[in-house]
Amino acid sequence: MAQDTTGTATIAAATSTVDGLRAIELSYRPIRSTADGDVLFFQSAMRLNGPTLGVLAPEDFMPVAESTGQAFPLFKLALVQLAQAIAKFRAREISFSWCSLAIPAAALGRLDCVKTICDLCETLKADPAKICFEIPQNALGDTAAAVNVGVLRQKGFHFMVCGFDGGGLTQIAELEADFVMLSPAATENMSGGERALTCVKTLLDFVNGIEAEPIACGIFDDEQLKTLHDMGCYYYAGAGAGKYVAERYVRRRN
Repeated sequence: MAQDTTGTATIAAATSTVDGLRAIELSYRPIRSTADGDVLFFQSAMRLNGPTLGVLAPEDFMPVAESTGQAFPLFKLALVQLAQAIAKFRAREISFSWCSLAIPAAALGRLDCVKTICDLCETLKADPAKICFEIPQNALGDTAAAVNVGVLRQKGFHFMVCGFDGGGLTQIAELEADFVMLSPAATENMSGGERALTCVKTLLDFVNGIEAEPIACGIFDDEQLKTLHDMGCYYYAGAGAGKYVAERYVRRRN
């Protein structure tokens, strides 16, 4: 048998319901308040666990999935797992506003995107208000994706743009996302003096100006948290907030 060097066979195997739910692995990290450190949201990370290629990160398998039409089936499997995790979090009396899930550009721009998501969430009895979809960078500027974002927001779902570093300003503004997570590179040099702080403040002012809420990423110390809070950023994620863990390890103490 030829070696599966591209991951196509691994991804194809994951599109069956039973095998797919086992192959898709979601882990979760907290997003905290810059004011008091309380956990307010959870961000998920998707991995594909294949028998031959091991554990694959999205950047390793999603381009293949999108080019072969398998991105949407994988996303649906991940949404099922997310809904199950949210139900478990609520049963553990974990307080949080929403949990995020990355949605591939190929899925977000589909004509049946809205109906499929709504039907699936209805079947799973998942509350749309507890779900925040992460918009990928390659969906920015996609008219169909922007339309679907608007419709899904009206139905109660949240949306977040991740990795914002100052690029794609017009496209981000047009999407009307609820949250914008800054790139770690945008905040890692906050201690670099007044010029670095001015750059961060400019990004935060833009996000607040489009009536979205900024989330910092890669913050490590209390001084940075206070500075961010004073500049109008009330949430943060990254190493200082907590690492990604499996669903079973998410407890009230997180």
